[in-house]
Parts: sequence; C-alpha cells; structure tokens
Amino acid sequence: MANGFKTGGRQLGTPNKRQKIGKRIDAFIDNEWDNIPLYMENMSDKEKAEFILKLLPYATPKYSSRIYQTDITEDWGL
Repeated sequence: MANGFKTGGRQLGTPNKRQKIGKRIDAFIDNEWDNIPLYMENMSDKEKAEFILKLLPYATPKYSSRIYQTDITEDWGL
C-alpha cells in the first residue's frame, strides 16, 4: 500500500474466485471420490496424470518460497 491506500488488485471485499472454484472442486471430489476410478477407467496413464495434476492446485494450498536475509554480527566467543 503506497501512500496509505490500495492502488491495485481486487477491490476491498471482492470475493476470491479461486477459493470459490476450489470449494466446488473440493465438494466434487468429496461427493465423487468413490467414482473417480470409474471416470478414469477409459483414460490412458497420461490422461490420468493430467486429470489429477489439473485438480491438485484447486484442492491444495499454494505455497510460495520466502527468502530471509539476516546479518549476524554477534560474537559468540567460539
């Protein structure tokens, strides 16, 4: 927030579309979990892998890497 006010991105209070889609996919997976092998029965191994990989980003949180830099100047007497 430069200058004390929001300058870009979603407006305050706008719902996150990714969360909404993720909740629907979670519900689909919960309701259809036992049927997924039936859906994947006629898929090739490559298609099965692609199917799972496409669902994962919606069903699991995304993590970002963080870089921490510290300046250690304290003498520990070692």
